[in-house]
Amino acid sequence: MNRLRLLLLAGLLSGCGHMPGEPPVELSKSKPLVVPGPAKIGGAYTINGVTYYPRESASGYAARGVASWYGAEFHGKKTANGERFDKNALTGAHPTLPLPSLVRVTNLDNGRQALVRVNDRGPFHNNRLIDLSMGSAKALGFHLKGTALVQLEAITTEEEFLQTLAEVEASSAGEGVAVAMKSPEDDASVQLVTPQPGVEGKASRRGKRPSAPEVELEEGAATPFIPPKETTSGRGPAAAPVRVVAVTKPPKIFVQLGAFQDGGNARKLADKVKSLAEAEVNETLVDNQKFHRVRIGPVDSVVEADALVDKLAKKGFGKSRIIVE
Repeated sequence: MNRLRLLLLAGLLSGCGHMPGEPPVELSKSKPLVVPGPAKIGGAYTINGVTYYPRESASGYAARGVASWYGAEFHGKKTANGERFDKNALTGAHPTLPLPSLVRVTNLDNGRQALVRVNDRGPFHNNRLIDLSMGSAKALGFHLKGTALVQLEAITTEEEFLQTLAEVEASSAGEGVAVAMKSPEDDASVQLVTPQPGVEGKASRRGKRPSAPEVELEEGAATPFIPPKETTSGRGPAAAPVRVVAVTKPPKIFVQLGAFQDGGNARKLADKVKSLAEAEVNETLVDNQKFHRVRIGPVDSVVEADALVDKLAKKGFGKSRIIVE
């Protein structure tokens, strides 16, 4: 059993009250993963004129998009599910996923991958997919930047979580990648690699939230997500691996002006925007229905895409949004 496996096992046992000498209990490979924290789904809500419809389940959720991050400004304030935001923890905010949820976040720019617990709502910006804590941004290697292109995949079963741990152990880079464990009860932690310290910036475009009483939270290096203290099988892991994976499908950034079932309407929109940028019309299937998308790109960066969206909005094309594929 290598060092990484021992550390993962130590983290798992510290979070579930394992007695010395007692053989470890295997997690179920079929039961739903119980993510710690106050549960909240809630009904539809509207922010800045946009209505969001929270999902009842995270099962099957996967998406690519732009991630931002937030830190000191919200440190110690309440999250949407009633917890206190810790800028150093591996957490995030999503507009529609159930609270709490566990997602595997991959930075498509550098291949860094981490497990993040979603316990907050946001970002309330049409062109951001998820708002990550500063600790998450450090772990994923974009804390010195405002944004990153990411892929999200919900982890909803114990089998998926076990598979994630197995992949970390099997990775040739596993020993050199940040792996941290922390007990929910005694706050003990072990780290192989601490994410690099960085300067904090106003990176998030999530918007202001109602203020809440401040609480004192420990400063320091990133403290990763504690996977379930208890699952339906009575045990839960307390390890949060961060590893590097190969990005087999490099991301591309587009600005989409609209999608129409009528191809004629799509071509009319492309003609209208021609004086500002060259837009293409292409077809795609959504739920077995054909749609004609009007897109500009690919563009070189999120900064360029943001500027293009702002430019289009000023000219009356306010429904443009950034798409990452």
